[in-house]
Amino acid sequence: MVSVTKIVIHQIIKEPREKKAEKYFAEELIELPNSNASNLVGRINKAFEEDEIVYSTFAETGDSDFPNTFKEYHESRAKDEHFLSFTTKTLEELRKKLINVVAAKGGYYVFAEYTFNKEEFIGVFLIRDTEGLWFKKKKGKKGFDVDTITYMNLDKLAMACRINVSKFQKRKDEHYLTLIRKNQEVISDYFYEWISTSSKESSKEFTEALYDIITRLEPPVNTVTSKTYSLDDLRKDILAFVNEKKREVSLREIGETFYGDKEKLIKFAKDNGITIDHSYVLFFDGKPSSKDPWTKEIWVYDYRTNIHHTLKKNPLKLDDLKDFITCYNPKNRHKRKETFSESNPEGRWRKFTYDEIIARDKTSLDITWLKDKSLADLDNLPDPDELAEDIVENLEAGLASFKTIIASLNGKK
Repeated sequence: MVSVTKIVIHQIIKEPREKKAEKYFAEELIELPNSNASNLVGRINKAFEEDEIVYSTFAETGDSDFPNTFKEYHESRAKDEHFLSFTTKTLEELRKKLINVVAAKGGYYVFAEYTFNKEEFIGVFLIRDTEGLWFKKKKGKKGFDVDTITYMNLDKLAMACRINVSKFQKRKDEHYLTLIRKNQEVISDYFYEWISTSSKESSKEFTEALYDIITRLEPPVNTVTSKTYSLDDLRKDILAFVNEKKREVSLREIGETFYGDKEKLIKFAKDNGITIDHSYVLFFDGKPSSKDPWTKEIWVYDYRTNIHHTLKKNPLKLDDLKDFITCYNPKNRHKRKETFSESNPEGRWRKFTYDEIIARDKTSLDITWLKDKSLADLDNLPDPDELAEDIVENLEAGLASFKTIIASLNGKK
């Protein structure tokens, strides 16, 4: 049950591609009790139980004054005017930021202080209006017209942050910030920067939490073998599933794929007090916002120049990548060594600084430094018949692949 103690709604008026952002800030809080306001906060808070969420804390350093303004309010928040001052001061800072964010769009910002399950929260919710249709009764003769109406569509909640005040007071490795993503791939950078969040949960933390969940859950049945998974095989298959996706994978996807229940992992985490983002990429650590780029170096392995593979006669094999794996040094990335040098200009593994990349034309990553022997020594080009055979081989292999796909599609009909 949600119990609202303070709530106010402000508006920032801005359209994408416009370099202006106007404000319409309320001068007083909504008078309580108010059943509609309580219903609004209750519905938005429920989204934190159902949608993709990200845990975080306030950044120790950053350009935004949101954390400090919140702390000031937290220390002296007995009166309504303190809450109103906190909301207008922080939102004015955001409004100024949005002027220079070309793609940003305005909306209604709902600030609410409330309790839920005996814990105290402060929520900041961005809601945008939506145009819909409704049946309007005609005047005079009985009948209806179809008319347009503008309304708040909570199913299209744009962005939201919830501060768990109870956890914030402890300040002990607690992820007291919860951010929500709805109908978008990522939470907009400007929202992160305004709230001033620290780095998101690291991939190591996410993996450990995920393994904790699947270790404690009853193992599912492998749909391929029809046998119950061993813990090791389950871990391997989940990791392979994530690798295959090559993108952010949600707990719901893992739950549905391996347990036949997309809510199973999220529900178990919630019931057992396990803090874990509802979606993550296992290979990258999040970083807090910074004026200076986090990227310092870029490593490049040139496996294009003077390498010739075909699909049939000389296909790419794991052995061909052993040198790259050795150079990449996955066990200790900080001790990588270049194979390229002035004394070894044929080295395929080379490091470039951030400044070197930025200085390139259009910041192009189409990088090569090895001499292409086929261009440098025209006398040693493959024979024409060999080149023709390679072309035919590739075309035939491609045609065979398309035939396999067509056969597979026909088989599904």
